[in-house]
Amino acid sequence: MEDPENAVLKDHYAKHKRHGVFLAEAELSFLSQRAKVRYFSQCDRNSSFFHAILKSHRSCRHIATILDNDNKVLHAPAQVAEEFIRNYKHLLGPSKAVTDFDEHTVNRGALVSAAAAQRLIRP
Repeated sequence: MEDPENAVLKDHYAKHKRHGVFLAEAELSFLSQRAKVRYFSQCDRNSSFFHAILKSHRSCRHIATILDNDNKVLHAPAQVAEEFIRNYKHLLGPSKAVTDFDEHTVNRGALVSAAAAQRLIRP
């Protein structure tokens, strides 16, 4: 029976675990590089692969269904769009008249120091 407190076994286990992690990372790197090679070699050829990539990108940006406030599932694109518009109109509230910008009022307020302004625009 193996002793769980045995230092040699612990060291042996740790060494093999590190090696296993290394091999898993190497395999992931290899598969990633192989996928990049396939993508770059076939994406510009107007191939079925290229069109499959485009289709998957379009589907990621598409909202097919949505629940309205009554928990009713809406499927039709016009209904989904209307629900978004209705929801944002509710969030933003009724439209109001916009007042003119008064530069004098803004200048009377506290200004950001030059040092703080530089920190705000620092990359």
